[in-house]
Amino acid sequence: MSQKSTCGLSVSETVENLNDFAKLCLQENVDYESFNLTLCLQPAKELPLHIIKTSSFQETAYGFYQDLETVFQCFLKSLNKQLIEGTLKVELLKNCVNVVDVFYLFLKTLVGLQEGVSPLGLPHYNCIPIVTLDLLKASYQHCKNSESAYGNNFSIATELLQSLYQKTFMVQKLFSIFLNKLFLDQNVESKPEELEVYQNVCIKLLNLTSVVDEMDCNLVAVTWKILLSFATKFQPCLKSLDQVELIVDKLVCGLKHHIKNAAGVALQAINENTTKEFTVSCRMACFFIEGLTKLIQLYDPNQTMVARLTELVYCVFEDTLPILSTKEGEVEKLNPKLQNLVSFHFMGEMEKFLTFFVDCDLFRNQVLCQASTTEPLPKLLLLLNLVRPINCSQHVLSWFESTNEKLSIIQTFFDIIPQVYTELCILSIHVNKDTLPLYEVVASRVSACVLASPSFHQVEIELLNNLLCPHPYKSMLAADVWCFLARLIPPDESFQQFKALVLLLKNLPHYCATKAPLFVLVGRLFSFLLPHHQEAIVSTYSMKSNFALWESLSSSGHQFSAPIMIDSCQTCVTLIDGWVGNGGCLGDSCDVVSCLNITHNLLQSSNITDELHKNLSLKQSLSLLNETLQSLWLVLPTYIQVGEAMTELLKHLLRVSTSFIKWMFNFNLSLVTCKVLTYLQNHPNAVLTCEVAKFLVTLESLGSKMVGNETKIKLWKQVICDATKNWLSQHKVFNEMELFSRLTRNPSNINLICAGSNNLELLKSHLQRIPVESNTSIPCIYDKHRLKLLETIISNTSENRDQFTKCLQQVFISLQILKDCKPNMSKQNKETLQNSLEILNKIFTTTNSD
Repeated sequence: MSQKSTCGLSVSETVENLNDFAKLCLQENVDYESFNLTLCLQPAKELPLHIIKTSSFQETAYGFYQDLETVFQCFLKSLNKQLIEGTLKVELLKNCVNVVDVFYLFLKTLVGLQEGVSPLGLPHYNCIPIVTLDLLKASYQHCKNSESAYGNNFSIATELLQSLYQKTFMVQKLFSIFLNKLFLDQNVESKPEELEVYQNVCIKLLNLTSVVDEMDCNLVAVTWKILLSFATKFQPCLKSLDQVELIVDKLVCGLKHHIKNAAGVALQAINENTTKEFTVSCRMACFFIEGLTKLIQLYDPNQTMVARLTELVYCVFEDTLPILSTKEGEVEKLNPKLQNLVSFHFMGEMEKFLTFFVDCDLFRNQVLCQASTTEPLPKLLLLLNLVRPINCSQHVLSWFESTNEKLSIIQTFFDIIPQVYTELCILSIHVNKDTLPLYEVVASRVSACVLASPSFHQVEIELLNNLLCPHPYKSMLAADVWCFLARLIPPDESFQQFKALVLLLKNLPHYCATKAPLFVLVGRLFSFLLPHHQEAIVSTYSMKSNFALWESLSSSGHQFSAPIMIDSCQTCVTLIDGWVGNGGCLGDSCDVVSCLNITHNLLQSSNITDELHKNLSLKQSLSLLNETLQSLWLVLPTYIQVGEAMTELLKHLLRVSTSFIKWMFNFNLSLVTCKVLTYLQNHPNAVLTCEVAKFLVTLESLGSKMVGNETKIKLWKQVICDATKNWLSQHKVFNEMELFSRLTRNPSNINLICAGSNNLELLKSHLQRIPVESNTSIPCIYDKHRLKLLETIISNTSENRDQFTKCLQQVFISLQILKDCKPNMSKQNKETLQNSLEILNKIFTTTNSD
């Protein structure tokens, strides 16, 4: 075919030229390498407008458009044959690029022929989407496999391959415009031929997404936008759930891929490359979840699709957990902007998705199903993110039903708690732009659920059942939610609730295993009552006949009046005298223990110093109780076998005695110390160790000389020995020991206390774990006492000096940080800092000289 200008050609001549070219290209055994498409296709690029607008040309143009795609496939087949043989003639690849170039021009021409918007069923339009999608798929597939297919020839063909990719992408964008200009024929459901065309287009678009998968993210996004736009616009033609399920499956796979990739990148060292990869993956994940949301609004999902989507949701929360959570003590790896990309933008899209999914009965049944095999933590995260969508749901009630057949969402929360006990203790979750402990997030969302519940009576039953549950976190969560409710409901209703809980507390046995959570809750709720309601409770329930209730009320922190304290002291004296007079049977000591506990709580929550000056009766009552307590210490046997009753009595007796020491009553401290020491020596008891340690710290803080130094050292040694049998007791005792080291005027006692055992090493390890903050003046005092302690240890154990180098270096670093902040310190703190540095230098000098 010779090159001619088309300006002087008639319509028939132009049509004849195009037909001749198509026939020539499609002949069998054609040598495609000999084609000079630059010349052959030039007339098609110069078609004048008067020819394009004629109907005869348009009929030929649609046919030629189809032929071009077939020619392109022939060229690619010949090119692939060459590549298999290990050869490459660049002219053949150039011809492929030229065909796509002309294909773009013809598509642009055909798109221009659309007047406004047109239905796909018009003559000649049916071929355009099918032909275009076939060409796009073939071209992208060739580019995708080019690096492996071309092998050593890849560098030669790189520029042409890039041109092929770019021109194909231009065709795709133009094709998107073409589809947007189409409109749906309202009678299409009665035209099976047109329905078939729409369905074929949808399938080919879906196949195209598989080809472009793992290619350029921009290309993936554009391809999916075309498919989702088509599925949205022509929804009546795509009622077959088979096609919709295929689209959903592809979206699910894409979403999973990008979320897993983002989670994997988040665990790597963050640099410029990984940050870019993380950002792209998150944005693509947002795009896919947005696409799923659009589909769910248009198509009613069946059970299979719901199961697939529910599984997807669980996978998303499981994979995003490393990004959205931080363990206690763990350093943040992602910067706040990247965190917000997931916690704010992606989770925002997830919330929109759940909003349109939450009214689906099939989804609700799967989420609340007891037999679910889903991992508990992802399920908990899903429930946390369902709360707000449920509040917006038209079927709120269905989520809160609680019968034998159905669970409520509130009860589902409580059922998961025991399975994620560890995570509740250590995880913090990024919510929007904040980082909150996981337990706080759970408590706030369950409270929100309670507010949304249409049946408050049903909520009360569920909260009460979980409050009395033996699992600590379930009961704690129920108590926290109840306290939240108490602040919102009307005061009179809250008062009625409180009285019902009081009645329940009174009827439970004294040593009931589930009584403790209720005991704490009543005390907390008492502080929320109005003053006249509090007075009504106090006047209704006397202390002498309601010890369990008053133990709870006194622990609330409420400051009771002096008459209440006087009544407590007098009741305590009466009970102790009666108990001792009846032979002091430990089985009858429950009331004594309860009254001691009440008295201790009242003393702790009241300003005794001011009250003693104002109220002579209170002073006399306290003095009488002081004498009674000392008499009890005197007659209390120390040879009785250890038991729960004896332990409880000693613990509360020591607590009250410690409170009396603070107000400088004439208390026989030597008697108490000797009794406790003798009892612990006869019956080692880890339960009492913390109370005894607090007693010794209080003793040291007062500087009392009534107890000899030797006795205190013996008691400390016994306490530490007993505490090492239980890790929690050991931790608490060593905390008290550290406080003791700050207060003592004789730091050498520390070495004497720890001598002859491995307690020295345990104490050293404990001191090294204690964090040192550098933003306040407190660490100056703190390091001063810790250095005194270490100085004493080192000076008395020369053989272990090297073992303390690490601890000393940590102290030195903290002091250097403080030294940099020296201009902002007070004069007293500056002196303390200087003394600490001198002690530190002295230690290092001594160690190095030796």
